[in-house]
Amino acid sequence: MSQKDEQSMNSNILQILGVQNKEDAITNVICNGINKSPGFRNAFLQHICNVPPSTIISVEAITRLSTFAAGIPDLVIKCTGEKRNRIIIIENKLKAEEGVDQTKKYSSVDSINNLKKILNMESDQIDVSLIFLTLFPDQQPKSENFVHKTHSDLLNINNNIYDSDEIHDLLIRDWISMLGRFYSRENIDPEDLIQNKLRDDSELDSGYLYFRSFFKKIDLPNNLVVKEFFRTSQKGRHYYGAIISKNLWCSNLMERIDDKYDIEDSFNIHFEPQYDVLNKRFNLFLHYEVNPYETNEWVQKNATESSLDKYEKRRMEIRDKLKKANPKDWLFTGGTNQIAKIPLKIGNRTTLQVEQYLINMIQEMSNQIDAILINQ
Repeated sequence: MSQKDEQSMNSNILQILGVQNKEDAITNVICNGINKSPGFRNAFLQHICNVPPSTIISVEAITRLSTFAAGIPDLVIKCTGEKRNRIIIIENKLKAEEGVDQTKKYSSVDSINNLKKILNMESDQIDVSLIFLTLFPDQQPKSENFVHKTHSDLLNINNNIYDSDEIHDLLIRDWISMLGRFYSRENIDPEDLIQNKLRDDSELDSGYLYFRSFFKKIDLPNNLVVKEFFRTSQKGRHYYGAIISKNLWCSNLMERIDDKYDIEDSFNIHFEPQYDVLNKRFNLFLHYEVNPYETNEWVQKNATESSLDKYEKRRMEIRDKLKKANPKDWLFTGGTNQIAKIPLKIGNRTTLQVEQYLINMIQEMSNQIDAILINQ
């Protein structure tokens, strides 16, 4: 981190208060900026809401306005226009995932009609915009009615429009400054010390952006691809992960028979790199699971007894064949889903060094897995 960035962090109001990762607090900052800064309001309408500011006469932003049974959206913007009025509903996500059917409820007819009544906008001349505003680019709304936008779009706003010493401008400036540092982690340099880049120094999970960019740029061997990324922060665990696999390594979905499941031919083999943020540990796991994934506890309760025995036998046979091949640096384990792992020592290694090491380890193990599955 540069000295300039460090000074900026030390004087950042949001970071001093420790609210930079609080959705309600950041929603309040945006709401206050819309209501009090005409320049920011117009820029927000244009870059986030896709609404031409020239079509709007007046704007009022309101946080956490209840729609009764449908729930409480983070931000509602009431716009009065020359010809048509507009309601903009915004669900703001920083680190949390979407609640159960949250966006589907907010986009329902009942929810929108309730908002129209509350805002005294009961008219046929009302347009409705639904915006799912997220910090992370891979977080998508469950409702197709919502348009996905990211906070990175705020970086397109000219800072000349919020350069006063008014508190609303100071807060907007500090948030956008944090966003600039946050999204800079999407950039990969081969000479980066990867441990430093995976560190979360803002409590916004900026290391996750670096983790994603790192694995998206790796040229994986043997037609392997990154199927998905994930991040978890619960029960004292905080880590970033990815699923690396291919079609050959995945069976058809397990088959349901009455109230049980036949899992005999069900399998999902994949590499799972994980970075433990709290303990600064980087591991590469090899998993063998049922398809689709279920916990071992679920499998033991729901699989037919005969298919469970055959599944576990096949799993152990594949594990033992891989172990006999003795791939370099791999440690074989007895976990219910995990069959092998490599604890990666990344302390002073560059991104390029870690990338080359990972490719070599994945190459050797994937060659063995391919050979076993093809010759079964």
